[in-house]
Parts: sequence; C-alpha cells; structure tokens
Amino acid sequence: MSSNTLRLLLVILLGGCSGGDDAALPVPNLRHADLENRLRLHGFRDLMGLRRLVLELRQAAERGDKSTLASAIHYPLRRYDSGILVGAYRGPAEVLANFDAVFSAKVLAALRDASFDQLFVRDQGAMIGDGEVWLNVYEEGLKIKAINS
Repeated sequence: MSSNTLRLLLVILLGGCSGGDDAALPVPNLRHADLENRLRLHGFRDLMGLRRLVLELRQAAERGDKSTLASAIHYPLRRYDSGILVGAYRGPAEVLANFDAVFSAKVLAALRDASFDQLFVRDQGAMIGDGEVWLNVYEEGLKIKAINS
C-alpha cells in the first residue's frame, strides 16, 4: 500500500486532515455518496431532477407560490396528521381550495429549509424535514407523494 493511499485512508477514518501535506489530499464526501447510493437503490435515477425539484419546492415555499406547489404533487394526495389520514385531494383545484390546511406553517417551513443533502431516503420515498413532505418517482416524474401537517 502506497503512503498516499495510507494517508487517504487515515484522513477518511479520522474525518479530516492534520495539516502538512495531508491537507492537499481530497476528502471524499461520504455522506453525499451514501445518500446518492441509497436514492438510486430506492428508484431515484434522476438525481439532478430530484435536486431541481427540491430547489423548486424551496423557492416556491419562499415566494408563497401556491400553483407551483400544487403542480408538484402526485394525485391523489394523502395528507396526514400524527399518522392519521386527515385529507385526500384529487387534483390541484382541491389543494388550492384547502391550501392553508395542506401546506401548513410547519410544512412550508420544512420546504423553505429543504436541501438535497439533507434528504432522508427509504423504501417509502425521500423525506423532507422531519417527514412533513415525502417525494417519490412516478410515470410523470418526481412528485410530492404525501404531506404530514
């Protein structure tokens, strides 16, 4: 094993550089690589599209853009509160008519804070925040799967 390989392994294991010529070694973002692998494992093939969706949702929440948020949903949408189904919406018109219930302050705050690198992923989809919004892959593309208000 070369000395550079050994140094890189030490950097990875220790989580940083100690200075000297170790500082020139690249430190891979293992969290990011792990997230991308888990996303692919659970069916998210278009990672750039997912990045765009998360950014679009964050910007729409910041602007209060109701129509963009409603159009980002896979219908029918199920809305839960504390694990209990409290609403089902067949299309954007129903969501817009009930916007404040669907996109509660808690949900909008989670969307405003959303970041691709902070997604949690499992077999149910990709989660934003503490589960306020779930995303998944559908024939029509990446969409909001469920909202927990």
